[in-house]
Amino acid sequence: MGNCCSRDPSRGAGHKLVPIKRHATWPATAKVVANVEDHEFSTWDLTGDARSGRPVKMTARAQRRMLNEVKKNPRVSARDLKKSLAHANISVDESTIRKTLNKKGVHGRTPRRKPLLSRKNIAARLKFAKEHLDVPQHYWQHILWTDETKVELFGRNTQRYVWRIQRVFLQL
Repeated sequence: MGNCCSRDPSRGAGHKLVPIKRHATWPATAKVVANVEDHEFSTWDLTGDARSGRPVKMTARAQRRMLNEVKKNPRVSARDLKKSLAHANISVDESTIRKTLNKKGVHGRTPRRKPLLSRKNIAARLKFAKEHLDVPQHYWQHILWTDETKVELFGRNTQRYVWRIQRVFLQL
């Protein structure tokens, strides 16, 4: 019998060091040790087993297609992605789409309430500030200052989400 799978500490690494050396869990190692002792195999390969579980529904090509659609339009919903994949004869559930995107590092996030300043807005603000730099104080007392609060009484006032890639910020 091989050195690595022995329960006898004088003959091998021991039952606590084997999982660490083999990068395996203790229950998996215990099962291998039991099989080795039962069948008297000299070696046992932990990496050669077939993959267990249900096979993936989406191909790598379908996943790339979905990622490209999300990059083009971050506001696209999982329902819309499901419809676009159905045109390509790929039938998956919306939860599968969300799980796949999450595995690829794309997550649903709440968009910013106030958008970031664009270069155009920055230039317009700077121009306004330079033009009104020397205006006297009493000029501003006659200006009516209002905010742009939007109140929806009978509209779609629900929480919206956008797809965001991890650690990638909006680039101007």
